[in-house]
Amino acid sequence: MDDTEAVRGSVSRLADLLLRIEEKRSACVDMRRAIEALQGSQLTTVAGDSQMLAEMEDLLGRVLTCIDRLRSAGDDDAAHSLDEVQSLLDNVLWELVDDMRSGLKEKSAAQATTIAGFEASLAQWKACRDELRREANVARAEGAPLIPAERNLLRIDDLVTQFERCLREREYVPIAELLKQCAKDLEAKQTLLDDIRKNLERVGSFARQADLLLLRSPLDDRNKRYKYTVLLRTPSRPGSHGINIQGECTVTAADRGRMRDGFNAVTGAINAGLRRSWVAPEAAAAVRAASSSPNTATAAARIPPVAPVPATALPVAPAAAQPATSGAPGLARYIGLPSADSDLALTADLNELLARTGALMARVVLPTDMSDYISETMCSLTITTNDLELPWELMHANGRFLCADRPVARLPMGRSFPRIQNARPRGKKRFLLIYADPEGNLSAAKKEVDAIEISLNSGWSRDEIEVDVLRREEATGDRLNNALLSGRYDVIHYAGHAAFDQENHELSGLLLHDHEIFFAEKIQRLLEGSPIVFLNACETGAVANEIDAPKVDFVLKGPAEGLASAFVYGGALACIGTMWPVYDAAAAAFANHFYRCVLEGEMVGEAVRLARTKVRSEFTGQVTWAAFVLYGDPTFRLVT
Repeated sequence: MDDTEAVRGSVSRLADLLLRIEEKRSACVDMRRAIEALQGSQLTTVAGDSQMLAEMEDLLGRVLTCIDRLRSAGDDDAAHSLDEVQSLLDNVLWELVDDMRSGLKEKSAAQATTIAGFEASLAQWKACRDELRREANVARAEGAPLIPAERNLLRIDDLVTQFERCLREREYVPIAELLKQCAKDLEAKQTLLDDIRKNLERVGSFARQADLLLLRSPLDDRNKRYKYTVLLRTPSRPGSHGINIQGECTVTAADRGRMRDGFNAVTGAINAGLRRSWVAPEAAAAVRAASSSPNTATAAARIPPVAPVPATALPVAPAAAQPATSGAPGLARYIGLPSADSDLALTADLNELLARTGALMARVVLPTDMSDYISETMCSLTITTNDLELPWELMHANGRFLCADRPVARLPMGRSFPRIQNARPRGKKRFLLIYADPEGNLSAAKKEVDAIEISLNSGWSRDEIEVDVLRREEATGDRLNNALLSGRYDVIHYAGHAAFDQENHELSGLLLHDHEIFFAEKIQRLLEGSPIVFLNACETGAVANEIDAPKVDFVLKGPAEGLASAFVYGGALACIGTMWPVYDAAAAAFANHFYRCVLEGEMVGEAVRLARTKVRSEFTGQVTWAAFVLYGDPTFRLVT
């Protein structure tokens, strides 16, 4: 072979090797791109592929080094370099290129399928969110409370935004957790939709308000009867007018006495219960003393006796419901208890007694057509009456209490027009909690205020609410003067003593530190703003102490009506009071649930009804749920 042929052979060999080098380089580039795409997603494991590719790229680098040496190499060195290049390109590792490329292609296809699944999930999630949003917009336009639903929608919006960002930036690892939440939301979607629609239906009914006026004439002494004039204005929506319907009924003094005595029997049972619960610590101490002292009779004598409820104050039950009892026989006979001395006497099903008395009240006082109309028409109801001895909210028909069936409020009958004050719209709601206890004997009231403060601060952010508390020595006339005049509070909650003046109701008031009476007439003149007021106050002349239990009586009567009216006529849009003292866990639960509902956008009347329902289900055997009375506008909302 001459030199020309040798050169031709070397050039041909070099050209063949360069083609093979480009083929290998192109394969490495393609595999590098595929591996980097798979590595970036972190959805597929490519550690083995990456290691093998690194070895191939190392071989390719060595090949290129040999080619570079050819520029300055002599004939013998050039031939040696070509042999080395040939050897590197014939390495068995290159035989795996096709398998690697095929495997990476399959992995890329699988990843694309996974990502397409992510995109489909996102589209499904968006459709779920959009449907919820459409339903929420309809409900919002009708004034339905949507704060819980809105929170869910905001959370879903946030998760959708995160999902979109992860797809856009190819960060697929967090999507796995997002998909779990997505699945939960899709499962809960129908429940959330149902809740929104139920709220819409409920508010659509309760936003309509009817008015019931019950006017009792003076007693006809000769015939021993009362005449009631009953006026019903049927419910209407804004921009329309209801129909005024008038009716009359005659109620014998005996029937009215039975209704009054039925509710007195409830307070009698509560009286006994409060008495027993109050003397329990002293009784326990007496028992301990008796067990350690030979003079048991002397120790037992230190236990204050439980005064029986006078039988004359109770209605007569049918003979079948009168088992033999001891202790408080009249009450036990009426409510059908086996023993008035047992604890059952204190936690009896007074609900049945309320239902029977409420049914008698509804049937005797309300004309049949009005009673049927109210029972069949779901709407809010305001009651205005001059007969304050009967709790009309507890009328009972068709197996349901009126106040448990719908929002019910009272409108006090006053001698002047309520002050109209423009409520200042503001995002943060301000609460004033007052614990007034000049005698230092209302520990349950302190617990109530503490529980409400904790519940509000733990359930809502500082951007949503602000809570101020006045405790005992802080609950002074000066502090309350400033609080009412400031108009800064959206809610005022009072737990403590009240002083009721039977002769002049406007001189009833709240009993503050140093026994200062904050008169009702003063409240009406000082109050600024349009707050919700919650009064959990018991009469000072009948307050429990270490010896004497609180005596319970209906506080719907004039003095308490005057105290609630003072707030309503002073401009408060709602005032909640109680018909008997309810300082216990049930009262705190009622207040906490009520505040949660109004802060979530419920109408104040509906918030009271929902709180009744909650307490009634949680505290069976008690009638705390029935004790609360709402004065003012049942359709008012603290939060819109």
